[in-house]
Amino acid sequence: MESLKTIYLVRHGHFDMLDSKNSIEGKCLLPSGIQQAELTGELLASFGSKFNCIYSSDYSRARQTAEIIASKLINVPHQIDSDLREINNRYYYRQGASSVLEPLTELERADHPPSAVTAFDKYFVKQPPTSKSEVIVCHGNLITYFLSRLIQLSEFEWQSLYIHYCSITEIRIAATGESDIVSICDERHIPKELQEL
Repeated sequence: MESLKTIYLVRHGHFDMLDSKNSIEGKCLLPSGIQQAELTGELLASFGSKFNCIYSSDYSRARQTAEIIASKLINVPHQIDSDLREINNRYYYRQGASSVLEPLTELERADHPPSAVTAFDKYFVKQPPTSKSEVIVCHGNLITYFLSRLIQLSEFEWQSLYIHYCSITEIRIAATGESDIVSICDERHIPKELQEL
């Protein structure tokens, strides 16, 4: 499959879940999360790819992770998108589809989180005129939502899927809308002592 777009989905780093502030102002990365983000940025820099952009949600833990990753890359802009916010941890049914270009049914669209649907349409459905690579730093539940749209996970498969801090999920999308999942939750770049704290 000839790839038109490559997307690297990165979950944010380990953060302060006990912070009483909201997710935009508080719940920032802990020192361990900063280390995870630095290692992730170094790995992405080693790919030698020209990334077009790094996107992140506006939650502080995702913003900080994206900023650290961006500091390891050369001239890659960082854009914040509130549609990449975390969503509820639940299974969203999707009928079988062989292409990201196949739209949701009306019932599915009514059931799925509006921000997640918008984000999927924006980053997976919209086809660029030329090949491009993007990094999207967001949240575990949103990443599993994207995966369930791409490979139609059963509820059982969805329940067994957990996205670890600063893991990388690589997806390639062809002009036909076909998607190829290269990796899911790859965290080989993170030392054992920093994996899922």
